Amino acid sequence: MEDGESKIVTFKFTVSKPNNLTLGNCKLRIGIKNGNSLLDIYPIESIYYGPNNDGSQATRQVTIHDYDVNYTGSYLSVQLEQIDSPFLKYESNLIPIIKTPVYTTTQDLSSINCGNTTPIKFTITSSATSTYTWNIGSSWAINAGSINSNTVTLTPIAYPLNNIYVTPKFNGNDQPAKILSVTLAPFNTFVSIVGNATGCSGSSSSYSVNLGGSSNTVEWTVSNPSLATLNTTTGSNVIVTAIGNGTVTLTATVRNACNQTKSSTKNILIGQPTLPNYNIQGGNDNVSTNSYSILTIQAANGATSYAWEVLSVNANCDGPGGLTPPGVYYPTITDNGYNSKKVTWGNCPGEYRVRCVASNSCASAYYSDKRVTVFGAGGGGNPCPHALAVSPNPNRKGDGTITVNIIQPPVDPPCDNNFSFSKISIENITIYDLESKVIFEGKFNSNEVVLNNLKLQKGLYVVRATTNEGEILQEKLMVE
Repeated sequence: MEDGESKIVTFKFTVSKPNNLTLGNCKLRIGIKNGNSLLDIYPIESIYYGPNNDGSQATRQVTIHDYDVNYTGSYLSVQLEQIDSPFLKYESNLIPIIKTPVYTTTQDLSSINCGNTTPIKFTITSSATSTYTWNIGSSWAINAGSINSNTVTLTPIAYPLNNIYVTPKFNGNDQPAKILSVTLAPFNTFVSIVGNATGCSGSSSSYSVNLGGSSNTVEWTVSNPSLATLNTTTGSNVIVTAIGNGTVTLTATVRNACNQTKSSTKNILIGQPTLPNYNIQGGNDNVSTNSYSILTIQAANGATSYAWEVLSVNANCDGPGGLTPPGVYYPTITDNGYNSKKVTWGNCPGEYRVRCVASNSCASAYYSDKRVTVFGAGGGGNPCPHALAVSPNPNRKGDGTITVNIIQPPVDPPCDNNFSFSKISIENITIYDLESKVIFEGKFNSNEVVLNNLKLQKGLYVVRATTNEGEILQEKLMVE
């Protein structure tokens, strides 16, 4: 048993005597014998042995504690003693109880970086006097102490590091060896590829990576050799030659002396920008004059610039000599945030094409043109005109609640879904009296708005709404 343990032991014993021998009253003792003394570990029992009795058998269960056992040798014993004269004593054979020390190991570090040569102290302690032998292998050198002491300081000299074994010896007997190990810390060097994110077909560019140590090496790979090849590799640098059009991934794998690796990747666009979606999105295909549309594109991979323009297909409001008369306005484009433009359609009806071109230093890529028809003021042939509905109308004085919503009057043939109500919403409502005085103004984002507590006086009013597509709609409101 080990130091600090307790054991439960079940054993059987036999008391044998001649049939004609009378012992009389006796006491039976079970205990641990240390030297000549017996430490009782079970309640003493009284037994009578008379004639015509050749003995007895019994089974007992006892608990043995480590503190009752000596390192020098203890025994489990059963003794039978006469209570009366002549006080004879009989003892069983002795069962040895072996107690071994508990060994504890400690070390300054349990994990180190590859290549680290910091000395590390290893120690073994015991609950009883012991001797020790260290086996340090070939990847360690002794810095302090000796292989026969309880403490040794070792310096790493070769990687990967082998385990360290220490074998205790107690009372001349080898005890099970203890194993101590130092693991490699994670390879946390910072790895990042430096170089251009674009390259033209036929050109070569240099890329580099931080190795994080003089003994570290790097391996370069490219995801698609048909688009790019790796040429000269010198230390932490590589030359990449582009030979196609598309996106490739350059990978740098840094490896240390312990065969640990850390990788970094960089996507390189070769040739013209790549369009994830060719369509110009947003806005309707049919709009009214003096309205506007918000148009967007998905960003092109590798593009460094975008060029937008509105081209006339059949719209022409120029006067004699090709001059634009005063008061005539063609569509204009203004910024509306990242990859988004606001197109104000002006007042020249006709068909237009909106074009967007994504470019870089190598080439350009074209989004699909968006064709838009601009109709004259007040509907002017718009196949799907909108109208404003106000209810209740007339409204009673003091009621103060009206509902404003966009409607689409029935037309033949029916409107296409370019003008579905899921796309149209009211952004602004203004109510004027007959003297053009603003009675109410508010911002919204719905195709139906309920206005409360207006407190309108008896009379005629104009309700004007601006939609998210730039349309301006109005309707008269009578308050009685």
